[in-house]
Amino acid sequence: MASFRFLLPLLLLGLIEIKAAEISGLSYQDALKVAMSHFHRKSEVKNSYWITATEAQTKWDRKSKEPHHLGFTVQETECLKTETHTLSKCTIKKDGKVKHCQATVQFISHSETDVQVHCSPVPSNQMVKRTKREISKILEEIFSTVIKIFIPKGFYKGIQLVNEIIKENNERQKQKP
Repeated sequence: MASFRFLLPLLLLGLIEIKAAEISGLSYQDALKVAMSHFHRKSEVKNSYWITATEAQTKWDRKSKEPHHLGFTVQETECLKTETHTLSKCTIKKDGKVKHCQATVQFISHSETDVQVHCSPVPSNQMVKRTKREISKILEEIFSTVIKIFIPKGFYKGIQLVNEIIKENNERQKQKP
């Protein structure tokens, strides 16, 4: 009998919570949580991921039964996916993988939500740094050549030679894998 006294209030609170969910629908934050949960369940990643950025939502109708489209970026954390933990307490890996995700979340009822999530890798910072370094080298080569050409040969001839150098660099870039 004593256990029933404790269960009844919990049951009533559960019913009140279900009614509130039915009335209020799905908030933007709830939709993000559902999408992340789906991502972790369906993906074959070893570590958990945490949301680092979201795309702005101009119109969000929490009572709508229509699919909601979400865009967000996630990054790998130190926590294993198999561990029980609060994701907000997981440390994001310094060089962890970053993915951009597109999700469709449709609130059907308090116990049913249709979710689709597709994530693709975001190029690493090293690739961006490498590209910047290559561009810097190309620009340095062009400017040093321009200075050498313009001074002794004149402005018009210098422009022609610079255009030839740019063409050659473009052709070299196309040949790289």
